[in-house]
Amino acid sequence: MAQPTHDEYIIYGYSSYSPGKIGKNKWEYLGKLDDPRSCMEEANHLLKADLYDRIEVKKKSKHPENGKTLLKTYEVLGTKPKKDYSLILSCIVLIAAIVTAIFAGAF
Repeated sequence: MAQPTHDEYIIYGYSSYSPGKIGKNKWEYLGKLDDPRSCMEEANHLLKADLYDRIEVKKKSKHPENGKTLLKTYEVLGTKPKKDYSLILSCIVLIAAIVTAIFAGAF
């Protein structure tokens, strides 16, 4: 029969380049908690403190049958959506085509 697993939630922080961290990993271990709610509160607090660009919470548990450790991403905070410049580029191309057509017809 499978044993109940004990989950841990591990918090990592990512900060961009700083001169004092040359040669070090940009991801930094910040701590671990057993309760997912308190872990997410701590992660949000760390993100709002603006010390890190991104906070990642990972869930660490044991597989109930074979006992292997599983580490999965639980939540990622602070990711910024990629900007879609296709609409702006399309408008620029359209304006350039209109201007070219106007000048081509004027000469």
